[in-house]
Amino acid sequence: MTVTGWIKASDEGTNSPLVARLFSAPLEMRDLFLLGYLDESSREAKKSAFDSAFTPVYNAAKATRDAGAEAVRLVLTHYSQISSGQATKIGAGYYQVLENIDSDLEQVIDRLLDQAVVCTKGGIQPLLGDLLGLDIGFLFQEDPKFADGAARLRASAENALAAYLEAVRTTWLSSLLRYRNLHEHEGWTLPRIQYGLRSATQVGIVLPTLDSVNVHEWAWMMANRVLLFAENMLVYGITRQTSLPINVVEIPPESRDPTNVRRFAFTPRGLDPSPPWTIRFEDNMEFIPPPAA
Repeated sequence: MTVTGWIKASDEGTNSPLVARLFSAPLEMRDLFLLGYLDESSREAKKSAFDSAFTPVYNAAKATRDAGAEAVRLVLTHYSQISSGQATKIGAGYYQVLENIDSDLEQVIDRLLDQAVVCTKGGIQPLLGDLLGLDIGFLFQEDPKFADGAARLRASAENALAAYLEAVRTTWLSSLLRYRNLHEHEGWTLPRIQYGLRSATQVGIVLPTLDSVNVHEWAWMMANRVLLFAENMLVYGITRQTSLPINVVEIPPESRDPTNVRRFAFTPRGLDPSPPWTIRFEDNMEFIPPPAA
C-alpha cells in the first residue's frame, strides 16, 4: 500500500499566481502527463525524481518573487516618506535625510539576482535536461554556442521554442546574467540613492537604475519575467512529447477563477474548440502587482 504524506508548502493558496501557476499546476501536469501511464513502482520513482528537481525551482521562484516585491515596497515606502517630509528635515542652508534604505535595497537586489539565476540556470535547466530530455544549457552560454543550440532546436522542428528562447535572451536574460556576473566576480554593488532640494520645503530623490530603469521597476519586471519563464518551460517540457489525447489550453486572464488563478486547462483533444497553447514570448507581469508610483 502506498502512503502519501503532505507537507505544508506555503501560507498562500491558489488565489496567488505563484501557488496556482508554479506549484499546483506543475504537480497536476506531473501526475497527468508523466505518471499516469506508469505502474506503481515506476510511478513512485518518477514522482520522487521530479519532486526532488522541482522543489528548488519552486523555492527559488518564491524567493525571486519575494525579493522583487520587497524592492518595490522598500522604494515606494521610502519615496512616500521623503516626498511627504516625514523622513526629512530642512533648515537654513541645509537638509537632512532621516531614513536610509541603501543597505536593505542592495541586499534585496543581491538576493533577486542570486535566486533568479538559481531558478533559471540552477533549477529549470537541470530539471528539463535530466528528467525531460530537453537540453537548454546553451541558453546560458556565449553567443556562438547559443546560436548553435537554437539551430539544433530548429533542426528538430522545435522552431517555436527556439524563437522563444531567443526573445528571452535578448529581452532580459542577458541583462540578468550580466549583473549577476558583475556582482559575483567584479564586486558590483547597487549605487546609492541620491537626494537634493527640490524646493525650499521638499527634498527630492533620484533612484539608482539598472538598464536605465529605476531599480524597483527593474526588480518588478525581472522577477515577473523569471517566474513566467519558469512556468512556460515547465509546461512546455512536461507536455512536449506526450502521446495523450489532451490539449494544453491557455485560459484568458478575464476568465480565470479568482480562487484558483491557474493559467492553463487540460482539455480532451477534439472536444474543445480552443486552440492548443504554443510557447511564445510575452512580457506579461502577472505574478507581482505593478508599482503604484
